[in-house]
Amino acid sequence: SKADGDTITAFSYEVDHVTYTFTKDGDTWTYDGDTSLDMDEEAIDSMLSTLSSLTAIEEISDYTDLKEFGFDQPEDLISYTTSEGSVSLFLGNKNDTLNAYYIISADGGSIYLTETSLADAFSKTIEELTVTEDTESTENVQNTEE
Repeated sequence: SKADGDTITAFSYEVDHVTYTFTKDGDTWTYDGDTSLDMDEEAIDSMLSTLSSLTAIEEISDYTDLKEFGFDQPEDLISYTTSEGSVSLFLGNKNDTLNAYYIISADGGSIYLTETSLADAFSKTIEELTVTEDTESTENVQNTEE
């Protein structure tokens, strides 16, 4: 099932064993770890658009070993919530021959091959997603409390 970027109300992803979770408050995205941060809405929208344009070029329903696909250590997990429920995807290896990537639902089932690199799309740290008025000095972020 495809996700429409506009219908996603929350999402999370992992970078280097750190999980970043975001929640939509009205039209605004907030970072659950620090709701006072001003998020770069455009950057988040473009990340989420990779989910809404996600298409599988191949479905692999008959497999025995998850290791072959890179799911033996499922670290890269992307989860998102829409009105229809929550979806969690594990990201696997790249298939160099097809220039595509393996993904599998956390619920199991089929492995899908997609040309979208979700790992690249969801690789931004919280600093890269934060808007600061003066990007030169991030020291003064603490003083912007109301």
